[in-house]
Amino acid sequence: MSAVEASSRPSRARRPRRRRSAPVNPLRTAPLLALVSAAGLVMVALGNNAARTESSGAELLFWLGLALIYGPITFRLLSSSASRPERLALCVLLGVGLFAIRILYSPTASSPYDELATWRQTDDLLRGGHPFTDNPIAAGYPAFPGLELLAAALVKLTGLSIFHAGLIAIGTTRLILILGLFLFLERVTGSARAAGAGIALYVCNPSFLFFDSQFHHEPMALGLGAALLLVTLRWTNRGNGGDRLSLIFAVAVLAAAITLTHHITSYALSIFLLAWTAVAATLERRRGGGGEEAEGSRPSWLAAARSGPALPAALMTLMPLIWFVVVAKQETMEELGGILTGSVQGVFDLFFGNPVRPPQPVTQQRRRTYAR
Repeated sequence: MSAVEASSRPSRARRPRRRRSAPVNPLRTAPLLALVSAAGLVMVALGNNAARTESSGAELLFWLGLALIYGPITFRLLSSSASRPERLALCVLLGVGLFAIRILYSPTASSPYDELATWRQTDDLLRGGHPFTDNPIAAGYPAFPGLELLAAALVKLTGLSIFHAGLIAIGTTRLILILGLFLFLERVTGSARAAGAGIALYVCNPSFLFFDSQFHHEPMALGLGAALLLVTLRWTNRGNGGDRLSLIFAVAVLAAAITLTHHITSYALSIFLLAWTAVAATLERRRGGGGEEAEGSRPSWLAAARSGPALPAALMTLMPLIWFVVVAKQETMEELGGILTGSVQGVFDLFFGNPVRPPQPVTQQRRRTYAR
């Protein structure tokens, strides 16, 4: 080899080395914020212990712990630099962390009124094998045995107590609620950031922290309702796919489960889906009209409704109606009738300036007796 050829050949030592890029963690700040949330839970636990011993600073410790859980996660959810997996993980962390506050409130046994009623109903189901037994604590519970059936099945399968089976059931539905709402909002808005902001706003409702974490019917129904909304959205965007039967089956199962679990949630979902159907049909009819086209060329309301959530709305309306007429009429009226009439009467008295009426004594009303 000549000296000229040797000098013209590039040397290996002169070649720039490519730097290997460090692997990007899709969760980014989620592990760190999990530790921060754990510190917030410790502060909440210290506040609970201080309240039990009537020590000073109990309320301050509780609110500081709650702020330590909610504040950093929400700040990150609202930022523009968070990734989609990170936002999803942070939403789950926020929902689970706030659910843990409820566990710290009563970590060994059921204590609030609604939990005791559900515990009684589940215990009667395990003892007698019948889901519609009379409940002396809450008159409306026997007609909606969805949660009790799930809790009793967990007790039989795992050997756990009713309390721990209830924690698993409500914790699982809390997870379904957060995931379902996030995915629903993400698909509606087209933005994971907007979905994370929606979750951060939703958990601020007064019922989320304690009432919707208890072992009773509403938390389970809310989780099922979020799943139903997500499946309904998939139904409206199904196109010409071959999953029509599977979507119908999923909608029917979820609507039936919600109907058997909680009356108010089923009624609210029915109203929401009917309103969604009306809006979707109106928009579809306007798009099909083409402005100056003839009236006869526009699609009918029925044809326009088929492209929207008409089927889920129909199932979510018919199932609670049939269940109310056949099974739950008496229990629902006993539980909600007095509340509705009292609310209407209170508004009437306030509007016309009538004096406030003293509360009437509660009498034991007749309830349906079911054969074991």
